[in-house]
Amino acid sequence: MSDLQKIHIVALISHILTIIYFINWPLLTLLIIFPISLLWFHLGHGVFIHRYFTHRHFKFSKLGILLGHIIYVTTNMGPAIMWAGMHIKHHRTSGTEEDPHEWRKVGLLKAIFSNYGESFSVDLKEAVRLKKEPYVKFFTKYHYKLLLLMLVPLAPIIAMSFWWKQFTTIVVHLDHGDTSKRIGSDTSTNINWLHWLMWGDEKHTDHHNNIRKADLGNDYIYMMGKLWERI
Repeated sequence: MSDLQKIHIVALISHILTIIYFINWPLLTLLIIFPISLLWFHLGHGVFIHRYFTHRHFKFSKLGILLGHIIYVTTNMGPAIMWAGMHIKHHRTSGTEEDPHEWRKVGLLKAIFSNYGESFSVDLKEAVRLKKEPYVKFFTKYHYKLLLLMLVPLAPIIAMSFWWKQFTTIVVHLDHGDTSKRIGSDTSTNINWLHWLMWGDEKHTDHHNNIRKADLGNDYIYMMGKLWERI
């Protein structure tokens, strides 16, 4: 069974469990689904897997890295190395049919349901760097087993993380916002009015133009990462 199939099975189960929870505890489930799941998603995706693991914008202790891996697992986006490989490919192929995030090129349904499925395919230097990360071999080997252990208690967060990921992937490639800083065929877009929801990730063009820049300005994800460094 492929990683993509496993991700979708977990997503389906988490949605079914969330419906059951909503029937029994509607107010509690709603509170978890929206504010808590958004915070959880930004911690696992924005701070850990994107800004730290892939781009190395922060310096986390081993305890901080361990915590990050645990939170990231519950976002249900596949093993960390797989996601990092896909995202590095996204930066190198932005605006082309090879870009796994570019729904206008690969199709909306494929971007929503298949953009997790890229295999770990980056150059040797990047591969060595990522594979040397603390705990990465353990969390790659046991990713789905750990996810299943956390599936029942965290089902609403896992279910909503799926849609937060789709939302951020699609909205930052819309044909509006600040396009003045685009480079070449890059189709990333700044959508500053969504700052209240995306917490810094809405500055997609700025990030693409300088992926080494950690603080994009009024960047809550960067702020959370700097607090995380104190762990």
